[in-house]
Amino acid sequence: MSMVFAPEQDMATRLWFYQAEEICLHSFRYSAGKVECLPHTHDEYNIVICLAGEIDCVIAEDHQTLSPGEVLVVNPGEVHYASYPKEPVAAVGITLHVPESAMHRTIRRMRLPLDLEASSLSFVGKAKDPALLQFADELIAELDERQNGFEMVTQALVIQLIVHLLRRCLSPVVHTPRRVLPRQLPSWQMVRAFEYMNACGKSEFKLSDLCTTAGTSASRFIQLFKNSVSRGQSPHEVYNQLLMSKAKRFLANPASSVKEVSFELGFQNESHFCRVFRSYTGTTPGSYRLSLQ
Repeated sequence: MSMVFAPEQDMATRLWFYQAEEICLHSFRYSAGKVECLPHTHDEYNIVICLAGEIDCVIAEDHQTLSPGEVLVVNPGEVHYASYPKEPVAAVGITLHVPESAMHRTIRRMRLPLDLEASSLSFVGKAKDPALLQFADELIAELDERQNGFEMVTQALVIQLIVHLLRRCLSPVVHTPRRVLPRQLPSWQMVRAFEYMNACGKSEFKLSDLCTTAGTSASRFIQLFKNSVSRGQSPHEVYNQLLMSKAKRFLANPASSVKEVSFELGFQNESHFCRVFRSYTGTTPGSYRLSLQ
């Protein structure tokens, strides 16, 4: 099954699901400054491969920049966030969202000498391998062309890619005792949530639409979302934080008035914007702009 989400030309993303292994393949293109996210966690492995541009990843305050052909793993339970290039060059990449159970099955089938019953695995640091670009090209071509049997070919390529990474790129670190993580929002649903938040103006934001975009009910989404973000914030709180982050960037441009910034962010009037900005930053938009000078 595949899903496409493209609210504007500057943001294009596609999700494909390998149902039997519960693995999600996320193919994305994000233009500069169009997608922001806040620190969060998953109970899955996120294998991020850069294909073009640059991807900045911050994992537990460790900053890594991925260039084309480089791979990085966000391990289950690691607090992280990503940002994309400030210059007008799109960041293009793929991410494999792999549950621990699927990773363990693959490792057992490969007969790697790792004790998975009483321990957890993590992968540290980034690696570079030109072969990753070829894997990605083949995967994207299969999803684009959708010839007869493309699902079987894509499934085989996904497993082949994970095996290649375990053979050539990823060095597992064993942690004992085994980590027990709270149930968290699946990675692909967090992706859809942040994409919706970044594409939606203030007056358009609705929790019901957010949950529909993420493909789940509000009661389930809210609880798992709170388990996944820092300080257990609600979707509305995270959305407002993202808006205020964008507001600071827009206010740094002296050519834009406070009123223009408020309308750019989707507020119905300037006073509402000023109230929200002050509640999240402790100062007014005008005072913040003066502090930059």
